[in-house]
Amino acid sequence: MDTKHISFPSTLLHRYDVNIKSPRIGPGKINNTSTHKIPKLLHRILATTITPQSEDTQHRVMSLIVEENDRGGYGLRMQKVIASNQSKDIFLRHSSHGYPPDKNVSAIHDRKFGIFFDRELRSPLEALLLSSLPDCSWSMNVLHLGFKSNGYDNPMVIHVLIQMPGYFDGKEIAAANLLKDMEEVINKKQETLEKISIDVCQVYVPKLTRSDHGKDDDDDFGVDLSQRFDDLYLSSPPPGFSIGRKNTSTAGSLTGFVKYKDDIYSLTCRHVAFPTSKSQPNRKEYKYKDGGDKLMISMPADDDHEATKLRIETDHDKAAGALKDLQNRQVMASDKDYSYQIETKQDAQRKYDKQLSNARNYKTDAGYIYAAPEEWHKTSTYGGVLDWAIIRNYCTDPKNKLPIVRFPPKSPAGKFIANFHKVVECTNEEKYALTAKYAALNCTNSLEIKQPNSFSEPHDKTVYFKSSTRTSDCKACTMSCIKSIVYKEDHGPSHEHVFVGRRFEDKVSEGGDSGALIYDIDIIPGPGNALNTAALLPMAIIWGGGSSGGIVTGFRDVTFATPVGAVLKDIERYMGWEEGSLRFC
Repeated sequence: MDTKHISFPSTLLHRYDVNIKSPRIGPGKINNTSTHKIPKLLHRILATTITPQSEDTQHRVMSLIVEENDRGGYGLRMQKVIASNQSKDIFLRHSSHGYPPDKNVSAIHDRKFGIFFDRELRSPLEALLLSSLPDCSWSMNVLHLGFKSNGYDNPMVIHVLIQMPGYFDGKEIAAANLLKDMEEVINKKQETLEKISIDVCQVYVPKLTRSDHGKDDDDDFGVDLSQRFDDLYLSSPPPGFSIGRKNTSTAGSLTGFVKYKDDIYSLTCRHVAFPTSKSQPNRKEYKYKDGGDKLMISMPADDDHEATKLRIETDHDKAAGALKDLQNRQVMASDKDYSYQIETKQDAQRKYDKQLSNARNYKTDAGYIYAAPEEWHKTSTYGGVLDWAIIRNYCTDPKNKLPIVRFPPKSPAGKFIANFHKVVECTNEEKYALTAKYAALNCTNSLEIKQPNSFSEPHDKTVYFKSSTRTSDCKACTMSCIKSIVYKEDHGPSHEHVFVGRRFEDKVSEGGDSGALIYDIDIIPGPGNALNTAALLPMAIIWGGGSSGGIVTGFRDVTFATPVGAVLKDIERYMGWEEGSLRFC
């Protein structure tokens, strides 16, 4: 395929011919200056460093800088746009209520563009960003971004997010030069007159938290699990259940249980098992040594357990009060018969008595950390972060079958499936597979997890699912065909699979969902005229994302996840176990 003659959607801006390379002015070369002095500062810098022959380049750089009053109208919370090559009517909105409407975010499913990006643009753009932004964490995402209701009608945007608040404040020309240099890289690789949109943004809140927290470090509130899990405190914890390091406020999600020979382990993310802070970094690899101190894990996580008990106690007390009121009314009005209502309230009271007893007597000790790699672990065979920890398990009851995954009836995920092939170009085979998944969800509200014969990479022309977790119900999502590049200081870049929800109200994950599984649905044909059955195939493990976190995508509905096959293979290699020996159970 000749990638030099590929045509891409235009953002309606004409192409600029840049004949003279503009000077590189990094953030460190411009003193931090109040914004109202920027025009004079830019004029002084440009007048002393740019020759008269580069006036077109000077004008080009200036035109890329977004005016300060417009930067908050970008439509993505917790970030502002510094430079863009799009027209203002496309990437900005303002509202009389103080906040712009939220941008729609959609995955990229244009494989032609995806192939071009990976072959021609990924490496040179990554090299440019690494050399230009060595002193801060950043991410580069490629997504449909805009305000049109159908997300796929919005332009494809290369979105660079600086994760240091104020990084470009007073240094906007550096952001514009970065954008211009990115354009030059792209223009060398494609010869069409159509423009690829680029936005350079930065976070604008100083307080960042990792995705293992559903709350800030100084909060004392957990998550009430009583409305999310039907068999709470009655059986083995299901995938997605709350998990955390004992005696900490950290909370993440249980990936599930994996088995090596006769031993069962709980699986979650490393940063859930080893919460880090500036005062207590936990960056080294870890393997338990026989006889050593055990680093204990709780299921539910400590704060979630307390929040859930409090909710059950509150419901119990309300039910007890309602029963007492009704009994008093019966005494006061002997001519009336409240026996049926009293009996109903007594039944409810017995249920709450049982729930409260189960919660108070439940043993939250889930085991101890058995092994975890170093922080930000990567290998030569996988370009993304491998963030896992295995826990020597205490909490499965051999008498209980390991739990199935429940989907609520008529889940909103079904609507996503039904509409997906209408807005994304799919083959007949892909459409048939989507229809079969939709039918499977409508026929059952619980599915068993199936161990795949072999793990395959997730792809971009289907719909995936996250089951209920500690923070949210079942969600549907798709995967972009273009991986994000994520750079964390002291750790280097990684290339991450990106999963995007239907819209921001159906975002895939929340803070505290690290460790949760993303599933595919496997349709198993029934014999003869028997109905097809379905099972869940684990596809990827969520480890980061959202609009806040130590690694910030910048979008509330974007999630980073690692293919399950890559994680299990890395555990086997790390532990010295034979390949293919670790299985879900």
